[in-house]
Amino acid sequence: MTLTGFEGRDRDWVKEMIKIVGAKYTSYFTRHNHAIICKSCEGDKYKKAKEWKVPSVSIQWLNDVFFGNMNAVQCMNNPKYQNFRLDDPFKIEYTLVTNLMVAWKNPIRVTPTTYEKFKANPPARIKRKAEKQRLEKEEAKRMREAEEQNNQSAIDPTTGQFIPPPLHPPNPPLNGGGDQKMVNGDSVKENGDLNSNDGNDPMDQDGTTNNDSKNEEDKNKDKTAVNSTNNDNIMKPNETTNSTASENNNSKDSETKQLKIMLSGFVRSEYDELEAMVKELGAEVTSQAKFATHLVMPKMGRTISFLCAISYVKFILKPSWIRQSHKEKKLLDVADYRLQDPDFEKQFGCNITKTLQKPDRHKLFEGRVFYLTPSIFPSWKKLKVVIEAAGGSVDNKRRRNVEQIREVNKADRDPVYLIITCEHDLHIVTDILKAKIGIFNTEFVKSAVMRGKMDFDLTKSITTI
Repeated sequence: MTLTGFEGRDRDWVKEMIKIVGAKYTSYFTRHNHAIICKSCEGDKYKKAKEWKVPSVSIQWLNDVFFGNMNAVQCMNNPKYQNFRLDDPFKIEYTLVTNLMVAWKNPIRVTPTTYEKFKANPPARIKRKAEKQRLEKEEAKRMREAEEQNNQSAIDPTTGQFIPPPLHPPNPPLNGGGDQKMVNGDSVKENGDLNSNDGNDPMDQDGTTNNDSKNEEDKNKDKTAVNSTNNDNIMKPNETTNSTASENNNSKDSETKQLKIMLSGFVRSEYDELEAMVKELGAEVTSQAKFATHLVMPKMGRTISFLCAISYVKFILKPSWIRQSHKEKKLLDVADYRLQDPDFEKQFGCNITKTLQKPDRHKLFEGRVFYLTPSIFPSWKKLKVVIEAAGGSVDNKRRRNVEQIREVNKADRDPVYLIITCEHDLHIVTDILKAKIGIFNTEFVKSAVMRGKMDFDLTKSITTI
């Protein structure tokens, strides 16, 4: 079953009611749904339900089923359940729950003595809640006073003139700020991971140059050439040494600027701290895997950034590489800072060092088309980013039918059209299973990018019906 028209808490209530009565809730609507719970007789889902002849019922039908009216299950088309203009959609039919209402009809009498006793010694949880609220108010007051103090204009003691507050807020402290809890595993919501094509990323501006600056450099080069000619191309020994040293320094600076470092698996405060250190070293931080040369992580984990970056980066390093480089004010050799985790590699059957040495990792899924079903984990939007980072493409507009799939997936070759699904979505691909066409789960994609090769063994990928 699915629903439409409900928002906020009402939507959550309907979802839970569907699950409690023993039905399966789907976040999408297809011909396979047995019913749709509607708040009103409007919307795209409602129109499709009429077109596909899927019963559309009001919340009153679900209420009756929820409270034990088994006749309602057989009477979805009853006009009673087609009334969508209810004053209180969640109104309970008390005749169905008389046994539950008995307790509410007997009032609980609290004497003044009992109330005063409770008030004088409330339960521990109420004390903790009151203390927490007090601390939050004090912290809010302190933050407000600090902000007001920062915004106050100062007076210059020599001139007596007002000095306005700075236009730009001060840089946030490297180790301060509100830390965000980092979620390990595949469902990571971290800095830069939600959108690998972030328009604010500095990498997006790589191809843009300042024409004025470039013209100025050209003018300086011309002046140098003229001066060199006027001096009859005579260069003293110390000038030759200085020129060589300058070229070496420029070469090192160029190599540093080519480094594009991706950070993954850090809380916000640590991410900001490392980002500042990287910028001070003259390198860049990127959230786009295709531009990254180095991936820095606190520990091995299958985050979305990791699964995307492994198709491009040359090294996966510990954060101590950045910290030690910042301490010595130069980028250190990465050999001593490689991030390795034998238990991680054993668990997922991969060798990260060998995978990073494969030159065409970013073309792993080249020429292959993926169809992702709605309920997979990680979400299809995140997995799409991983697939595209490895050269594949995702076509979720309309799934191909059995004949079309057989046409592109030849029997003597590895499949070109791949369906990624989960047990919750098997009803969507029933025709594919009946046709004995292989389908895969998300582990197929994650394992492939980590190993640098695809394993089409179906016994490792999906539990079929």
